Parts: sequence; structure tokens; C-alpha cells
Amino acid sequence: MRVALVNLTSGGLSGGSRKYLLELVPLLRAHRAVRDLHVFLPPSVRETVAGAESWPSGDGFRGFRSLRDRIGALAPDVVFIPTARWIDCGAVPAVVMVRNMEPIVVPLQGNPPAEAMKNLARAFEAKRACRRSQRVIAVSGYVRDVLRDRWHIDEGKIGIVYHGVDPACGSGRRPASLARVDDRPFVFTAGSIRPARGLEDLVSALSHAKRTGGFMPTVVIAGEVSPGGAGYRRRMERSAVAAGVDDRIVWAGALDRQEMAWCFSQCLAFVMTSRVEACPNVVLEAMSYRCACVSVDLPPMPEFFGTAALYYPAGNGAALAGQLTATQAANGSDAARLRQDAERRASQFAWTTTAERTVAELEKVLGR
Repeated sequence: MRVALVNLTSGGLSGGSRKYLLELVPLLRAHRAVRDLHVFLPPSVRETVAGAESWPSGDGFRGFRSLRDRIGALAPDVVFIPTARWIDCGAVPAVVMVRNMEPIVVPLQGNPPAEAMKNLARAFEAKRACRRSQRVIAVSGYVRDVLRDRWHIDEGKIGIVYHGVDPACGSGRRPASLARVDDRPFVFTAGSIRPARGLEDLVSALSHAKRTGGFMPTVVIAGEVSPGGAGYRRRMERSAVAAGVDDRIVWAGALDRQEMAWCFSQCLAFVMTSRVEACPNVVLEAMSYRCACVSVDLPPMPEFFGTAALYYPAGNGAALAGQLTATQAANGSDAARLRQDAERRASQFAWTTTAERTVAELEKVLGR
């Protein structure tokens, strides 16, 4: 099978997209069913993947004419677009992947007008891609259900392929931004800072604990501020000050893999507050480090955590505070069970499986 993998974006790569390509491309190139693999990336990030090709700057304004001509000359059996976009490759079937649910489910979600408009445009592109492609890869059952129920995409056209997770890389390196954490117990959360992140739950949980005299851990929040997220972070900071809990929150910023490893290894619990995810990679990472986990009960979190988390209703700070207290109070056997469940669950998500199932989805459009 000859495959053209086209990471069709207007410019760069998100951290998740970069990770996905670096893990998956070598496995696809080595796969017994893939005879030839050509990778296409935007010009500014072409060097991310060795041997990748690109398209001229401004080609998007011409309907990616140069890119389509190059694909036509290569004559692949299938075009795989791991972004929810579509280009007309003539008779060559296309498979697209949907891995960003915020534009589809909560395009507004407190975003400033410019980012909200971008989300609406992304949702339009994703819907168009799903309808015009020959097959759609959903990165979770939740994604499949939304595509089926909201956009009426034929369920028989959708295949589910989870992402994988790397093995834990040791105890890591303490971030300089966490110098003031000392030996106090802390809970950890990570991801881009944006309105759909749900960090207000943690502020509310600390506020509840302060009013009731409950357990008040330090909260370490890692992640870059996403486009349109600066105002959201300021709102969270003001809320923490108003509640008198700002001294319990550490904004750690963007962390590298070793720094993330230290936080996963040292935290009392990993907390997932996000309002919408597709395949939450940070959840898989946390479980691979045997973290005790507390999570919102919104989909797709239970699909990934299974029994390896304590759940609370999104927006309920008192319930979150209760689950953090339960984690802190867990005796040796209960704490060990949570961590063992997390490690066991993480072991079910392997990049080799992702590659195998991706190839199987590509072969389906060829009638194999």
C-alpha cells in the first residue's frame, strides 16, 4: 500500500500533533503493509519529520494546487489526513482523523470573539472533511458518537483508533518554577490554558476547603497560555485572589518531558478538569506514571481512565474537594490500588497498536 500522509494545517504544529507524527511515522514506515510512505508538512515545520515534503507558501489560497499536483504525480493508493481537513485528490480515496473536539462541541466557551470565530471555521472544515472523505478515524468512542449524533456521519464510515503513550521516563527533574512548593503535598494538572480547561473547579475546591477547614493542597498548573487564553488566566487569578487561595496556586508554565515526569512522580494526585477532550494524551501520561487520579465525569474521561480515577461532577468544587480529601486520606492499600489501576490502564494504550489500527483503517477504503 502506497500512502501519502498530509498534515494539512495553515502553519505550524501543536505539541500533540508533533508528538503524534514523531511516534507514528516511523511505525508506519516500518509496517509490513506500507510499501511507500510520503509525508507532507507545512513549510515552517517540514524538518519535524525526516524526509518530509511540503508545499509552497500561499498554496492554501490556491486550493493547495501544488500539493494536489504532487500527490497526483506520486499516485498513492490512499491519502491520510490526520487533521480534520480535506483536499480533493481526485480518484485517490482520503481518510481524515478528528482529534480536536473543542471547535465542534464548545466553540465559544468563554473565548474572545477572534478565537470563537476560528473555532467555528475549524468546525466547518471538520464537518466538510468528514462528509467528503471515504473514511473517518475517531480518536475515541466519544468522538465517534458526536460525529454520528451531531453531524449524522454514517457510523459504519468511522473507525476508532486511540493514541498511544510512552513508558514513564523515571523521576525526572524538578522545575525551577516549583521552588516554593517545598515538601507540601501538591496536586498537578497540565494542558494548554484556555477557557475549556475548567480550572475554575480547582479554585472553587480550594475556596470550599478554606471555608470548611478542609484539606488544602498546593495546586500546580502546568501549560502554555493558548491563543485567546490570556484573559481566562487573568480571570482565574482574580478568582483565586478573591477567594483568598492564590497562595495555594503555582502557575508552572510550559514544562519539558523531564519536568513533567517529576510532577507526575511527586504529586499527591493528578487532576483532570477539562470540559472537552478527544483523546486526552495527558491522561495517558499521568496513568503511565502511576498517578492517583481525580477527574471530571464528562466524556471521554471515563473511557480512558476506567476505574483508575475518582470522579466528580464538572463545576462542583465541593465534590472535587471531597475527592482530593479522599485521595489524601487513602490508606496504603487503597492508594496502591489506585496507582496499580492507573499503570494497568496505561499499558493498554501502545503506539504500536495505534499504528496497526491506523493501517487497518487505511486498508478498509481499499477494500482489504
